[in-house]
Amino acid sequence: MSRARRAADFPLVAGRRAMVSVIGDGRADADSIAYRTARKLGRLLVDAGLRVVSGGLGGVMRAALCGARESERYHEGDTVAVLPTLRYEDANSFADIVIATGLGHLRNGIVANSDLLIVVGGGAGTLSEMCFAWNYQRPLIALEQAGGIGARYAGRMLDGEPRGAGADWNSVLSAASPEAAVQTALRLLRPPGDDTALKP
Repeated sequence: MSRARRAADFPLVAGRRAMVSVIGDGRADADSIAYRTARKLGRLLVDAGLRVVSGGLGGVMRAALCGARESERYHEGDTVAVLPTLRYEDANSFADIVIATGLGHLRNGIVANSDLLIVVGGGAGTLSEMCFAWNYQRPLIALEQAGGIGARYAGRMLDGEPRGAGADWNSVLSAASPEAAVQTALRLLRPPGDDTALKP
């Protein structure tokens, strides 16, 4: 497949490439369901013309950026790492753009400021990112197969506050597979009234 791409091929939000954060278990090893799921997800997101953001370290963060690099549609700039440290060298080797915040766990609020987040397992740190995203009114999709905090909240609200009027989601949405998660993401990111712009 040719790597040549036109601007019209990309899912756009406010005139720019849409960005999806993949969050989850930072200690997942390469043989785990969470790691394999995040790697496939990263590839599918870039296949669909999206950019991939993560916390830039190991586990799910590494897997998502690795998978993104494996896409035939990958170009430099498609992977973004938002680090908790000030050390650029702490980023995994699959990050094109590295933002070394020095903010520790507070950097989770930056990771959560993407256009949409997909949850792959995880624990308390992942939950903090989910809470930031919920307060920012960013859509959340959880892959149940990966377990962890994502599976626990799939299909549930994080609190008693519904999303804004007309929102397509009022809970953490559940996806049964990476493919389903990407299709849901494309639907949620599609501009109102546009049925074609975000098809991969």
